[in-house]
Amino acid sequence: MKKAFTPTFRISEMNNFQKNLLNSLSWSCTFVVISLISFSSFAQVTGTVFKDFNASGTQEATTTFTEPGVAGVTVKAFNAAGAQVGATATTAANGTYTIAGVSGALRVEFTTLPTGIYEGPKGTASNTSVQFVTAPAANTNLGINCPEDYCQANPKLVTVCYDNGSGVGNTNAVMVGIDYTDTGSAQNEY
Repeated sequence: MKKAFTPTFRISEMNNFQKNLLNSLSWSCTFVVISLISFSSFAQVTGTVFKDFNASGTQEATTTFTEPGVAGVTVKAFNAAGAQVGATATTAANGTYTIAGVSGALRVEFTTLPTGIYEGPKGTASNTSVQFVTAPAANTNLGINCPEDYCQANPKLVTVCYDNGSGVGNTNAVMVGIDYTDTGSAQNEY
């Protein structure tokens, strides 16, 4: 009966090229494994909470008009099972936040908005106070708005107009308005 051939080798019998190749492959595999572990552990959700004065859905910063970040807003991430993942974040003075060590599908919630402030309209760079993202996710932003903080460039100023008399047959206006940028004196009072 013949004995089955079983190939075996000993590292001591390998030449230097074979040893270097085996060592190199070993390090390459180790690097790939560490990279995959590192990538998943560094996954994060980042973004900014900002005052969206003009309700455009984007944070604007020009020489004449800047929408600042908002500090103190609480941001939390939850996985598909509804459990919070990552640490609770609080927005910094410039409105930025980071929730590190999260991955996969997440629900991100923004709470503790300043009193009298509401989430602004959804836009190209702003979403709602509850957002669904897949980590890693950047620009998970929230624009917030207080309607009293902003108006158009030339708003109407309106006032009541009192008229003496019985009011019967009176066709005079009881409310009048002018543009904010109007100058000079009014030609017609009504």
